[in-house]
Amino acid sequence: MVIKVLQSVGVGILICLAFGFILGLIGITSPMVVTVALLLLTYLSAGFVAGSHPSNPYLAAGLSGSLLVFFNQGFVILFLAPEAANNPLGLMIAFFVGVVLSLIGGLLGSLVFRRKLV
Repeated sequence: MVIKVLQSVGVGILICLAFGFILGLIGITSPMVVTVALLLLTYLSAGFVAGSHPSNPYLAAGLSGSLLVFFNQGFVILFLAPEAANNPLGLMIAFFVGVVLSLIGGLLGSLVFRRKLV
């Protein structure tokens, strides 16, 4: 399961980087649109990949969402906005949204992969 969690975190980060680059090339400059698109793509794709785990899809999706939130918030606090560490409510909301989106992706992934196996 650890391998599947790490695979899903890697897929989420790579999709975020690639799609962010494409949005920049296209010229979409609205911060809200870019943020929501990257948020949805990152966490849903990570949960989808983690949901392919045959025995514990939701545990793997929850762990991958937690790791992604940890990496994202760590990057923001260290490099972009150190004052974000002073807002514990914002950190908790980010954790909640990230894990819930990852679990939704895990549900979608488990449904798709369960139908392929049967």
